[in-house]
Amino acid sequence: MFRAQQGATLVEVLAALALASLLVTGLMAFYDSAAKGYVGLTAVTDRQYTVRTAMEQIKADVCSAASVQISADGSVLHLTGTDQEIRFYHQNATLYRRLTTKKGTTTIPIADNVSAATFCGSGKLVVITVSSGEGSGCRTLTTAVNTRL
Repeated sequence: MFRAQQGATLVEVLAALALASLLVTGLMAFYDSAAKGYVGLTAVTDRQYTVRTAMEQIKADVCSAASVQISADGSVLHLTGTDQEIRFYHQNATLYRRLTTKKGTTTIPIADNVSAATFCGSGKLVVITVSSGEGSGCRTLTTAVNTRL
């Protein structure tokens, strides 16, 4: 009839919609994958930060300790200074620091989501191992520290 008028047929419109939906599906799959990767990377970064922060606190206290005692099973680190005592121990996925002075005792959590904390050593050398997470997402840091006093 009217050959001058041109438009899209129903088949062409459906084909364009199918291609557009495939493109949107691919973009959503990419976005979902990137979001899961971001969440996983954030969790790993948090675990690394937790382990590092706890380790720095323990190292600072060990360096200033006059004497060091470690429980037989390696679960408690007891440090004695001139006018204070400090204990580090792991309980219910939390690493605690208990400070005892003449004014009293204060227990504070220094790291959450800690899966293990062990201490070993002899004399003035202390080997500290702190782990956070489980399986392939576990982050473990081990260091050896000498007391300065």
